[in-house]
Amino acid sequence: MTKSKPASFFVPTISFNTNILEAARRCNVKRTLYTSSIGVYSPANIFHEDDMWNKPPSNNDKFAGWAKRMGELQAEAYEIEHGESNISIVRPANIYGPYDNFNPNNAMVIPSLIYKAFKSKKVLQVWGNGKPRRDFMFSEDCAEAMKLILKKNINYPVNLGSGNGISIEDIAEIIKKNINKNLKIEWQSKKSKGDNIRILSIQKLKKIGFKPRYSLEEGIKKTIDWYKTNRNISKKKYNSFLESI
Repeated sequence: MTKSKPASFFVPTISFNTNILEAARRCNVKRTLYTSSIGVYSPANIFHEDDMWNKPPSNNDKFAGWAKRMGELQAEAYEIEHGESNISIVRPANIYGPYDNFNPNNAMVIPSLIYKAFKSKKVLQVWGNGKPRRDFMFSEDCAEAMKLILKKNINYPVNLGSGNGISIEDIAEIIKKNINKNLKIEWQSKKSKGDNIRILSIQKLKKIGFKPRYSLEEGIKKTIDWYKTNRNISKKKYNSFLESI
């Protein structure tokens, strides 16, 4: 989406950043959590928090990366001008789990492949060649890490991820094993595969005392189980459910 419709992503994201952070400042919110992104980093083998401003974001994340960087810059501007150090910044990796977006047209890799694996009887189509490595974090672990960062009043950016890289090929195999072992994986090499490697350093996350609860396979299995139970729910009922929680 960000390549074909960059303005449709960039403009709303900038608006979210600006309006939410400004509203929190005006309302004297005790502490605000700003969710940045792994997309703010330039290509590297490992993404370290302190290296972000050294180079621009990857061209594969140009608009999303700069949009999220602007939110971080806004937080810095408040600290300089108003003396406010009450914004915690997190940079999540690829987050997945129950209640995810499973629409294959604009979903992230794990929910998209889960959808395709249930939909197809014979072939699981996967973009790229399977070689790129990514960092994934289960949604419950991500939420717990965010809560801990707020509780400890952390005032510096913190990466949220596993610190481990796993190939898209391995992800596809895990999903295949848990849904339909007879599926044949078909690589769509002409489709975008993104950067070759995107892995977060999680040393700062470890130093504040956080340890993920779920392994990748456990998280994917929980996500598959949830989707299997809820995949036939109508959009109207699903939206109504989300409004009730």
